[in-house]
Amino acid sequence: MVIIDPYQELANAIVLQAVEDFRFLLKRLSVDPNDSVALREMQELELDIHTSFFQSLTTLDIDKLFFDVKDQFLKQDEDDSDV
Repeated sequence: MVIIDPYQELANAIVLQAVEDFRFLLKRLSVDPNDSVALREMQELELDIHTSFFQSLTTLDIDKLFFDVKDQFLKQDEDDSDV
């Protein structure tokens, strides 16, 4: 049985929620590329979550998670433009 540190569990949950929030903000920007609020929130989210503090609390690869969301979104956007 693997015992996970409660702080690590909390940090993991925060990171995963940040990834979902980031995905939501990308969708908002795809609808309105001039949405300055969404852009600012997205930048703040990335800066806040990519800190050494969060990196030290979680075993999740934060950079990869955000990269994957961006990559998935770009591929989906390309697929939509091919139609």
